[in-house]
Amino acid sequence: MKINTNHLFSIQKPPFLSNCLRFIGRLVPNIKYIRAIPNRILKPINSLLGFRGPYIVKIDEFYMCLLPEECVDGNLYFSAHLYDRKEILFLLKRFPKDGVLIDAGAYKGYWSLKFACRYPNAMIYAIEPNPYVFDVLKFNIKINGYKNIVPINLGLSDNEEELYLHLNLSGNLGGSTFREGIIINGDKIKVKVAPLLKIINEFNIEKIDILKLDIEGFEPRVLSKFFSQAPKHLYPKYIVLEMHFFLLLIFLMNFKKIIEWF
Repeated sequence: MKINTNHLFSIQKPPFLSNCLRFIGRLVPNIKYIRAIPNRILKPINSLLGFRGPYIVKIDEFYMCLLPEECVDGNLYFSAHLYDRKEILFLLKRFPKDGVLIDAGAYKGYWSLKFACRYPNAMIYAIEPNPYVFDVLKFNIKINGYKNIVPINLGLSDNEEELYLHLNLSGNLGGSTFREGIIINGDKIKVKVAPLLKIINEFNIEKIDILKLDIEGFEPRVLSKFFSQAPKHLYPKYIVLEMHFFLLLIFLMNFKKIIEWF
């Protein structure tokens, strides 16, 4: 499949009414049920009005190119202040000024941009396998002029090879996965993958303050290989990942081994 990135040349600012919806979204508090308003109400209204983007919008202190109808994009477009709120606030307070963040499954770069903006002396490695999304990631880095983000167009696995990336084309492109049988009606593309330690060595990374993994179920495969081979000085101070139910089971089954790693 050939990924189309022509839309990057037709980016515009959001229309007035769409900006009004964004303004409402930014007022939504972090309260159960109420915080669902942007996704449940504002996003559908925006779509009904035909405001599909892509748009360049200011998110916090930086700019991003977003498609409001996409799942992650929509959350950032209408209510970025609620997106991964607890995790980001916790880590921003503990991240050193010259820290190193590995953002695996970077998507369009929100985490990378957030930390690069707040800590200009830090180094951010943004890993994204999807070539379509990777083009947008590079664009978002470029329009902000950040020099401390290194974009890497690779996937993570336990071996260096090529795998099919199954694309979620139902409004959640960030949910694309290497796992078979998860996405039934999507398309797929072959991309290069590599173990985390190989990328670390290639880029001469000497420490990891935060390892953020959003790799749609490949976390056990990647972490198992990494901790079985990496020297202890490369162990991340903090690991952030999406806890799938099956991933929790794997961790519980291997709890003793995980404790031994540390």
